[in-house]
Amino acid sequence: MPIIFKKERYILPEKAKLYYKIDYLLGIMVATLIVLGIASFRFFVLDKQLEYLIFSIIIGIIFIIGGVCIWKIIPLKYENYSYSFDKEGVSLVRGVFFKVKEFLPYNTIQDVTLEKGPILSKLNLANIKIKGINSVLTIDTIDEELAEEIKENILKERSLYNVEY
Repeated sequence: MPIIFKKERYILPEKAKLYYKIDYLLGIMVATLIVLGIASFRFFVLDKQLEYLIFSIIIGIIFIIGGVCIWKIIPLKYENYSYSFDKEGVSLVRGVFFKVKEFLPYNTIQDVTLEKGPILSKLNLANIKIKGINSVLTIDTIDEELAEEIKENILKERSLYNVEY
């Protein structure tokens, strides 16, 4: 039986772990602020002090789940993410609990763009978004210089399939 989801040639840089931790931490902060907003509204406006205790417990649960995600799931996400290029197209393998392998042939690629946000720019990382005819493939958190090189190579390979009518 062949191994379908094996480790491919390219893996994410070490800086990607830091990016994912920051991303999850920001998500935890937003969830906490939402719960705090609801709790303060209910406490001060509706004067329901019993629910304040329940919201405090919910905030604690958010922090516990967030901590587990940051320290246990992020390393798994990092280890189970890989991408590769061959003569036919681009492959991406990702997933912690459920593995997904995506493939986008060169002859269906329409556009390749680099995406950088403020945190990615600070860490010198970029995302590559490859748009095909029916799907989009995104390679996350790779080095900026490597992303430029990959973009140029994909566009060069795609140009082999250009047909003029």
